[in-house]
Amino acid sequence: MKNIIFLFAIVLTLTCCTKDDADLMSEGIETRISGRITDFNNSPISNVKLKVLEYKSTSSSWSLYGNFPDFIQDITSSETNANGEYDFTFKTSGKGNIYQIEIQPSPISEQKYSNCCHSERITTIGSPFIFNYNQLIKLYPCDVTINLNNVSNFPFQVYHETTFNPNNNSNDIVSNNQVIRRIYIAKYSPQKLYINRMKSNGIKQVATYTFPASNVETLTIQSITINETDFKDI
Repeated sequence: MKNIIFLFAIVLTLTCCTKDDADLMSEGIETRISGRITDFNNSPISNVKLKVLEYKSTSSSWSLYGNFPDFIQDITSSETNANGEYDFTFKTSGKGNIYQIEIQPSPISEQKYSNCCHSERITTIGSPFIFNYNQLIKLYPCDVTINLNNVSNFPFQVYHETTFNPNNNSNDIVSNNQVIRRIYIAKYSPQKLYINRMKSNGIKQVATYTFPASNVETLTIQSITINETDFKDI
């Protein structure tokens, strides 16, 4: 009886593995993918990096909310041109059965956009696939001069919702010296800059500064002065 169960388990395992292998797409299938990336106002965004990712699913009911496929590898990447357009081809590797195109984050050193990263499943492997996206937020640089009026309880953390913060303390304000911080802001809407700190008694506080909307894409300049009375408990 034990031998029968053991043999059944081996057959079941081989059958499952064979099914997974059979579900893989053949190697070398070429797919052309193209589209246009813009902001909400249909303004093109250049140098947006798009990447094709390969996955292997062992279930026919794959979704974004369950039965996550196994990541295999990055297949290829491309960037949008001055008109926000891209057009490239890629080939299947024979190792996966799901392919997605994904918008990559804008580089921290010079942000051009935010509100990503969106990904889309490529459903026409072997035939042209078009992916357009108009939900990015186009950004431009703004240098903020921060003056400190004899405040305390350092360090201060600088936060702006469309500016990526590095994963370290390099953006912190640590003394009453004047500093300049570059943020990346959107057009046509007021922008808020947040200065966070924790007092010695453990109370968290924030000071909020609002800049008026601007309609230019060149470097802009703002200046604020931080006072003790600007901080509010949170």
